[in-house]
Amino acid sequence: MTNVKAGDGMHFIEFMIACMNQLRKEDFGLVCVIIWRIWYYYNGKVHGSVMIPEKDVVPWAADFITDFRSATGVEKVFLGVNSIFGIAWRPPDERSYKMNTDAAIDSAFGRVGFGVIIRDHVGSVLASSSQFLAAFFSPMVAEAMAIFRGLEFTRDSSLLPCTVVLDAQVVVRLINSDVPLSEVGIVVSGIRRLLYCEQGCSVIFAPRLADVVAHQLAKIGVSAVRNSFWMEVVQPEVVPLVLGDCPSSL
Repeated sequence: MTNVKAGDGMHFIEFMIACMNQLRKEDFGLVCVIIWRIWYYYNGKVHGSVMIPEKDVVPWAADFITDFRSATGVEKVFLGVNSIFGIAWRPPDERSYKMNTDAAIDSAFGRVGFGVIIRDHVGSVLASSSQFLAAFFSPMVAEAMAIFRGLEFTRDSSLLPCTVVLDAQVVVRLINSDVPLSEVGIVVSGIRRLLYCEQGCSVIFAPRLADVVAHQLAKIGVSAVRNSFWMEVVQPEVVPLVLGDCPSSL
């Protein structure tokens, strides 16, 4: 693998861009899988699940790519986390935007995090956000509130029309149907009002692996001390996930 020229104190985003520009695609794919595995290792350490030894991270990533290529018959491939599992983020039409949203709950401390990322038809990040709210919400209400916060953000950013994507199918059905509403009814009514005012917007379901960036932003929001909004950038922690969705997005 070619050495990447990186200066001291280089920002993580700059490092990833340097890797993307200086490495072959297959080597950059290995870097992305290694980062993904480190992220998995870190989550295991935080949540006390079964962990692999640190020294096995790089060999595991190399073996993973070898096994993947053997199974698919592909010799050279860019490996993003989502493409490995065949569930990828899909870009919107050229004249619209796609907004992924998600929620994360810390029931012990009564906090809810919301994650939002808005991208265009080539996968470029136009806006992103990590937000929080001190509340004891059910998962359904939290997911609905993530949509509501996201719609307000995309409206204020003038990134319309947009397709809203989340991984909570029950909430999507509530928004797109006339079934009787329960505790989530007030939030759903607010979402419907925003959708009515912003013609061309819609809400659809996608599996978690096609919504990983918003999920990670929501987890960041849970422990945040203030709501954060970024234009054309994302938090360094989610850059590998963005690249996994669309390698040319940064």
